[in-house]
Amino acid sequence: ENQEVSLLTIGELSRRTGITTHTLRIWEKRYDSPKSIRLPSGHRRYLPKEIERLRAVARTIKLGFRAGKVVGGTLEELHNLMGFESKRSSKVPLSTQPDFPHDQYDSKIDQW
Repeated sequence: ENQEVSLLTIGELSRRTGITTHTLRIWEKRYDSPKSIRLPSGHRRYLPKEIERLRAVARTIKLGFRAGKVVGGTLEELHNLMGFESKRSSKVPLSTQPDFPHDQYDSKIDQW
């Protein structure tokens, strides 16, 4: 039995991840992630599994990692960066050091 997967619009993905549509489009252009399925009209559609992964991307960026280092990461790699235990042990190809200390990030946010 084939189960149809309900694809998300970019607006739905944005609402469910807290990442703006503009940022999602920029990441797709710069980092080829998140991967979209293009309709004949050119509109983007996304798989629901991207929600959890993109939420993890947003959390790692808040921890101080650069978008370019984490946007293409798998959910497992992102969880490892955040210190989550993984059911499978694997090497994480992403750098495990934030690009700047977390306390500096907080002070930058306070300035905005």
